[in-house]
Amino acid sequence: ATVTLTVNQINIISPAGTIAALTINFPNSPSNNDFVEVTFNPSPVFSLPQTLTSCEFANLDVFTNNCTYEWYDGTTTSAHQTTHTGVDTLWVEVTLTTTTCVLRDSVEVTINPNPTINLGADTTICSYDTLQLDAGNGLGHSFLWNNNTTNQTLTVSASSEYSVTVTNNTTTCFNDA
Repeated sequence: ATVTLTVNQINIISPAGTIAALTINFPNSPSNNDFVEVTFNPSPVFSLPQTLTSCEFANLDVFTNNCTYEWYDGTTTSAHQTTHTGVDTLWVEVTLTTTTCVLRDSVEVTINPNPTINLGADTTICSYDTLQLDAGNGLGHSFLWNNNTTNQTLTVSASSEYSVTVTNNTTTCFNDA
C-alpha cells in the first residue's frame, strides 16, 4: 500500500548546533512510523536598534565573524553610513558563510540636518567702524560665540577671529563657523 503524506509546514524550535528527532506515524504501514533527523545550523547573531535618530549622518555596523552583508542599497560591507535627511527604514541581510543561514534586520533612521551658518567672507573695517555678524537660523536655536555671548548677532569693533556654535534646540544638532 502507498501512503501519501502532505506536510505544509512543521515548526521545530531548537538551539543552533543541536539535532532534533521528528517521528512521523503512518497508520497501517508495516513499520508504523518513520524517522527524520533535522540539524539546526547557527544563524548570524546581530541586531539593529528599532529606531535611530542622528544629526547629519548615521553610522551602522553589524560586523559578525564569517559573514557577508547586503544593505538595502546594495553595499556589501559590515559598516554603513547614511546621510539622507529625513526618515527612512533601512535593512541589512547578514549571511553566515559557514551555514548560509541568513538573518535580516531593519531600523527606522531619522537624520536631522545641522544648522546652516554663513558669517560671510573675512572683512576689513576701519578702526572706528563696527560690523555685525549674524549667525542666522533665528527662533528655536541657541548661539554661543567664542567670546561667550549668546545672541544671534555679534557686533564687533576689534580685529580678531570670531566663531559661533549654533544649536537646534529641538534636535540638538549643531554646527560651528
